[in-house]
Amino acid sequence: MSDIRAMQNREYLAFILVMLALAGCGLKNTDVKGYVKYLNKPENGLIQEKEFGAIKFKVNWMTPELMALNEMKKTSFSQKEWESVLNQYEGLKYCQLSISGVNGTHIYEALAAEDLDGAEIDEFLNFNGQGALFLTSGTDTAKCVLYTVSKTYGLAKQFDIAAGFNFEGKKPKDDFTLELDASFIDKGGLKFRFRKEDIDNIPILTI
Repeated sequence: MSDIRAMQNREYLAFILVMLALAGCGLKNTDVKGYVKYLNKPENGLIQEKEFGAIKFKVNWMTPELMALNEMKKTSFSQKEWESVLNQYEGLKYCQLSISGVNGTHIYEALAAEDLDGAEIDEFLNFNGQGALFLTSGTDTAKCVLYTVSKTYGLAKQFDIAAGFNFEGKKPKDDFTLELDASFIDKGGLKFRFRKEDIDNIPILTI
C-alpha cells in the first residue's frame, strides 16, 4: 500500500508542477472585448510611437485574430464564420502604421508645417509605400506582402496602413522590429521594436 500511495503522491506532484508551469506562462483566455482592449493598451508593449516635429508615427502589433475582427466589424458571429475569416490571415505577421499630426492635428496640416505636400505623400503611400516597409527578427527579414492604405481623400485626419509580412516558413525566436524607410518625408530610417515576450503574453481569444 505504501508503494501505491507513494506513486500516487508522485503523480499528484507532477500534476501540480505542470499546472504551475502553465500558470507561469502568463496566458489567459479572454473574450472579444477583452482581447481588443488588451492589444490596445500601450502598457502591454504592443504599441510603439515616435514623434518628429509635427508628425507622429504610431505602430500597433496586429495578430491574425485582430485583423479578422477588424474585417468583421462585429463581436457576435458563428464559429464557422469566424474560422472562415481567420484562415485568410493565418501565416503572416501584421502591423498597423498610423501617420498623424501631433496633438490630433490633421495630417495634411502637420505635413505642411514640415514643408511637405500632403497630396504627394498620400500618393506615395498608396502606390509606393509597400516597398518602404520590412519586418525583422534577429537575422531574418520579411518583406511586406500584404499592404492596404485607408482611403483618406484628404478627409481623414491620418494615414492608416495595414501591413502583413511573410517569413516564408521560418519561425523567428527574437524580438520583432518594423523598419520604415521614411525618406518620403525626409525622416530616414525609423525602427519600431516589439519584444517577443510581450507578443507571447497576448491572451488567447475564445469565441
